[in-house]
Order: sequence, then C-alpha cells, then structure tokens
Amino acid sequence: MKNLFTLSALAAVLVASAASASADTIVLGSYATGNPTAYSTGGSTAAVVAGNTALAYTGYSSSSQVPVVGAPANTYKLDPSTVWNPVTANSSWVGVSANAGPVNTSNPAMGYYTFTSTFNALGGIYGGTLTVQADDTVAVYLNSTQLVALGALGGNSHCADNTPNCTVLSTYNFGATLGAGSQTLTFVVQQAGFQPVGQVGNPSGLDFSGSLTTVPEPSSLLMLGTGLIGSAGALFRRMRS
Repeated sequence: MKNLFTLSALAAVLVASAASASADTIVLGSYATGNPTAYSTGGSTAAVVAGNTALAYTGYSSSSQVPVVGAPANTYKLDPSTVWNPVTANSSWVGVSANAGPVNTSNPAMGYYTFTSTFNALGGIYGGTLTVQADDTVAVYLNSTQLVALGALGGNSHCADNTPNCTVLSTYNFGATLGAGSQTLTFVVQQAGFQPVGQVGNPSGLDFSGSLTTVPEPSSLLMLGTGLIGSAGALFRRMRS
C-alpha cells in the first residue's frame, strides 16, 4: 500500500508539473540599432515585440560568405518602397547604411555583409520557423548551424533569382537543441550588381521574422505522469483482487 501511495503521489506531481509548465516561446524580428539619417526616425515595432536584440553589423568580406566577427556597428531602418517586398510581421528592412535601400540609394560595395542578433533561451529542444528576405540574398545561421543557404543570383536583374531574395517571402522550418543562455542569429547578406559603389541601382538589405518554441518537455512529463497513474491503478486493482 505504501508503494501505491508513493507511485500515485509521484504521478500527480508530474501531471501537475506538466499542466503548469509553460513552453519557452521566443518571438524573432529584424530591427535596426540606429536611424540618425534614415527615412524614418525612431524604432521599429519589432523592438517592442521581438525577443531578440537589434541587428548589429559586424563586418564585410569582398569574396567570402563566411560570417565576419568584428566590433558591432550601427544598422539602419530602410524604406522598401515598391522595389522590395513589404516587411514581414513585426519587423523592419535593415541595412548597413541609411542609404543602402532602394530609396536614395548609395550602393554598398559588392561582397558579403554580416549582421548578428542575440536572444536568450531557457534551453531544451525547440521547433521554429523563420521567414526571411534580402537583397540580393542571405545565408542564415543559428549559433554555428546553417539554417538557410544563399540563393543563386542567376541573372540578378532585380535581386537574386532564387530564394531567399527581395521579392518573395521565404519561410523555413527547423529544429534545434539549445543550451540555457544567449544564442546568436547570424545573417550574411550578399551584395552584387552592375553599378559602381555610390550609384543608384544596387540596394542591399535584410528583413526577417519568426519564432522558437519548446514543445516536447511538458508533453513528455504529461505522458510519464499519466503512465504512472495507469500503473498505480493497475497495482491497486491487483491488490484488491
């Protein structure tokens, strides 16, 4: 009888824990660190709702898409005008300079620009979605794992022909096991084109939104708890018979 009470108590605790446990949900969105001369002053709605930090610019490479790790610098909110797709929910188009976008464009040099953003996680197994668009295209990493590869430029008459690009919202599903603490999202934006630096015609920018949620842990506890309750019931019936 003592074992029965112990088993039942343990099951009740596990079920109660599962019922009260809340998933760790992290909302993601792009927004800039500063807009001193950008088309729109102030922050983005993403700064209010996103669980990640503003995008910081950390470096440039003329030839390699390997992320550059450098001292963080300002990023700028950009006007998509009618050239780029509208922003995703709770986000902003972001670039390396106030005039990197399609309005009052001053072309960044051809090459690869690295942007980073961080967020905190409780830790565990996460399922996530990421919607991203960029001019010309972008590769995305979560910590050291690549989630999205650069799209093929093709003719590059507007931005990359293949997704991710600046005309189509591209959504990616992924899973990740994260430790507790700070996590890093890294975006490497490829800039290509036909006009010299500083001339109108080759804008560069990035926009993203998404979320991460832990799901399995509370469900696992609930399954274990209900299993123990079933075992307790079977033991009780056996003792009565």
